[in-house]
Amino acid sequence: MRLRTAIVATIASLCVASITVTAAHAQLIYDAITNADNGFRPQDDRLFMGDLINFDTGGSGPVTVNRLEALLVHGPTTVTYTSLVMNVQFWNDNNGVGNDLFSNPASDVLTFDILPALSGGGTSLTLGVNEILSVNVSLPGVVFTDPFLNGITINFQGDFGSGLQSTANLSTLVRYGVNGPAVGSSGFTSPTGGYLKDTTGRNDFNFNRTGDSFNVPGQNNSGLAIRLYASTVPEPGTMTLVGVGLLALGGTVVRRRRRSE
Repeated sequence: MRLRTAIVATIASLCVASITVTAAHAQLIYDAITNADNGFRPQDDRLFMGDLINFDTGGSGPVTVNRLEALLVHGPTTVTYTSLVMNVQFWNDNNGVGNDLFSNPASDVLTFDILPALSGGGTSLTLGVNEILSVNVSLPGVVFTDPFLNGITINFQGDFGSGLQSTANLSTLVRYGVNGPAVGSSGFTSPTGGYLKDTTGRNDFNFNRTGDSFNVPGQNNSGLAIRLYASTVPEPGTMTLVGVGLLALGGTVVRRRRRSE
């Protein structure tokens, strides 16, 4: 039986940060970070990670998502990067043709340059083994037809000497534990939950209906460690974001880098 977990990270503390929203109030519609008891980096097939989720909007109509937070986990070796990007695609449906899981994309593939924020404005960044970082990006108003059974695919790429490329060192943290998402819910069978890995090297931000979905053996409520926010009333305001602070791995504190002010 192959091992499916490379790390087990325990959330040691949470911190609260305040952010001013000038364009609109932001509503937290999905939060799979706050209630997570544990997290891990999949051992293989982790270049393209996905999830099937239900938003909590208090309604059933279209949803415009304008912000994403994802936990990036690095390992198993220390690497210095001169460029880091996060590629994301969103999907409206999980009723794809044939063996395709997703259909009806809610967005094209969106690419975000994340190295400047993670490095505090620097031109390079060295990441260690099992280091976890919070990546926050503003989205160009991604519109979903409804809050239910929506898909997300995340791929990280880095340049460590040969140009940007997907690498096994960069992946999205998978969460699991006693509690499910604090806001919203998993689109997979409760209480097991689940997440998606591209096991066949499709590299097209979609997944196979059979063979690409996983859960954590013996644990419940697995899924990608992400948060999503939707725009609501278009007026200035402030809100509080709950961010992941220190994560302990066997007594070793894992650093979290903050966006420079």
